[in-house]
Amino acid sequence: MATPLDIGLIKQFSIIFPFLLTFVVVYGILLYTKSLGENKSLIALLAMVTSFIVILSPTVREVIDTMVPWFLLFFIFAFFGLIAIKSLGATDADIMGTIGSPEGKSVITWFVVISVIIGLGSLSYVLSQKGASITGGGATTDEDTAEAGERGDVGTTGKSAFWGILFHPKVLGLVLLFLIGTFTVFRLTYSFPMVKP
Repeated sequence: MATPLDIGLIKQFSIIFPFLLTFVVVYGILLYTKSLGENKSLIALLAMVTSFIVILSPTVREVIDTMVPWFLLFFIFAFFGLIAIKSLGATDADIMGTIGSPEGKSVITWFVVISVIIGLGSLSYVLSQKGASITGGGATTDEDTAEAGERGDVGTTGKSAFWGILFHPKVLGLVLLFLIGTFTVFRLTYSFPMVKP
């Protein structure tokens, strides 16, 4: 029985979405940076070739399919955050002035950090699924593997492995050290304007 929530037909066209996303992103980046000049046909050809390479690799397609919902969620939160800031009286010029100022560089830094986390998380999720399908998905029976429920135990495949690794105390400590180092370098290299008395 066909229902409005049946996505079986859309699944047949799922290869088109990574193709279009890759084409648009590569075309936009090359057009914006002008790294190949103003020749739009050359840029479109390179974006098309890149998109075909992406759809030929099932791993890259799965990584893109995993990343897109997380980026969508991230952009929705950013959009509603901007609406909340504007409802408090900030104008578009104020927001763009803050992002463009040296103090606003942390916004760009956070955007890059969150994007890298989403990208690496999606890549590790897809590769862990590929590894589970290759090895059969079962845990090894070595004496070195942790028993279920022991401290430090994380899932072996799938989302539980990703979240278990992401929230492992050692990984969280490393992320904290990286953040402290990032902000330390930012503050040490930032030049404050001189105030004349």
